Amino acid sequence: MPVPVETSSVGSVLVFYHRRQGSLFITVAILVFEPSHLYYTNYGLCFLRMSFHRMEHIEYRFLAEMYLNDAAKLLTSAMVQREPFISTMKNTSYEVEYSANYQLCQRAIRDGLSFVAIDTSTNGLVGVATSVICAEGEDEECIYHPKDLEGRYLYKPMINILRELHDHGDPLAGVTAIPSSLVAVIAKVATHVDYGRMGILTEITRHKLDVCKEKCLSIVITDASSPYSQRAFEKCGFHSVYEIQFDKFEFEGKNQFSNHPIGRCVKLMVKNL
Repeated sequence: MPVPVETSSVGSVLVFYHRRQGSLFITVAILVFEPSHLYYTNYGLCFLRMSFHRMEHIEYRFLAEMYLNDAAKLLTSAMVQREPFISTMKNTSYEVEYSANYQLCQRAIRDGLSFVAIDTSTNGLVGVATSVICAEGEDEECIYHPKDLEGRYLYKPMINILRELHDHGDPLAGVTAIPSSLVAVIAKVATHVDYGRMGILTEITRHKLDVCKEKCLSIVITDASSPYSQRAFEKCGFHSVYEIQFDKFEFEGKNQFSNHPIGRCVKLMVKNL
């Protein structure tokens, strides 16, 4: 039921709330009265989510076989629904994306740099960040982007913008000494929608950077297309070496990614350890 919290001669503020999976969701509706009619202002309907999940319940663990299926599912849901590249593709298939993410998680488990976030109060997997170890320059093949039966990439606009990003950006610029030709690539990351903005991705990234140091990997690179992941990586000391604005990129005469509600650009980001 709506609960009026404030009224006046010009309007009323109504609050609706409900609980779902441990979170309290509050909808604030501002109703504006005029002499002739009642209407919602374009700016008057806003949403506020208050999360009651506690950070002390979040535990970070290595990605392992026991988390393989759940990690692939979380990645797939995030990619298909929210990721600026894949969610804007017309030929997106949950099954195809899941298969690619499952393979990626298998590779990530083998390379030993990837982590998941577990809510110990529910034992649910609420975050995952996959990383792989690649020879410098081969990261495109390491991430397992979906292909058709003839081995052609399905998401051609995404592949083209990433190739342009890497053609112009030099992740090794300013690095004078590299212990080996191997680099760590942060591939795909995801946080459960009910656990957003809790700093989970930032903490996962810090864990993986510690492991990279232990493995004597001096360069960590990633392609960040979401403003949330970009901020998380910046907090961990990553810097952008090149970026492409979505409204400036065309594929076959179309701005494929410019209509995404959140994403504005993709950045090639680097961290020197």
